[in-house]
This record gives sequence, structure tokens and C-alpha cells, in this order.
Amino acid sequence: GTVCFEDRKHIVVPKLGRLRIKGAQQQLLDRQGETRIGTVTISKDAADRFFLSLQLGSDTPFVPKLSRTNRQIGIDLNTENFLTASDGRTVANPRYYRTIKGKLAKAQRTLSRRQRRAKKEQRSLRESKNYQ
Repeated sequence: GTVCFEDRKHIVVPKLGRLRIKGAQQQLLDRQGETRIGTVTISKDAADRFFLSLQLGSDTPFVPKLSRTNRQIGIDLNTENFLTASDGRTVANPRYYRTIKGKLAKAQRTLSRRQRRAKKEQRSLRESKNYQ
């Protein structure tokens, strides 16, 4: 293809030219001779960060196949802890909702106030007036 890595920190993309990159491309560069770059997608998130997604192709697998151990393990998902395995290992429950509950309540109150104000002003909620 026309997309190629120039060195460890730069990639050349048509119409955009040379872009500086950061990330997990080290493994890809080590096996560059056998890897084909297909589609390239550039996206931007809400925090104005750009991400480059590459569709890759290769005759050899990217992840080595694990050897079979002929052992089985049972996993029990429950509410006390996140999971319990049959060999005795437990993983603690992260409890995201409980840790973020206060921030969620505050955000919901703010949204409710903004909805009431937008209704009084006969406008949609999307037409913001930079309320903070």
C-alpha cells in the first residue's frame, strides 16, 4: 500500500504526509517485512486527541497460539466479589457505581437545571449559553 512507517516515530499517510505517532507500533515494526497495511482510519475524540487505526494482514498469526494444557477451570460470577475460580482465586468487585455515585448525582442535578431553564426560554437543550 501507500501507507508506510518511515521510522520508529513517524508514518507516511497519503494526503496528510508525515505524521508523528506514539503507541504500540514497536511489535509491528519488528515484523514489518511480513505485515501488510490495509485500510487506515484517523479519528478524533471529544478531548481533541487523534487516533490512527490500521487494518493489518499477515500470513503468520500476530498472537502465538497457546499450548493446550488439558485442564479445565470453573468461574463463578457473583456480587460479593467479581469472580471466584474453581482453583480458589478470587477477583475483587471494582464497585464503579459506588465510587462514582456522588459525581453522577451532581451531573444529573446540573442537567435537570439546564433542562428547566431551556424549557423556560423555549429553546432546545443543545443550544447552550455556556452555563457551567
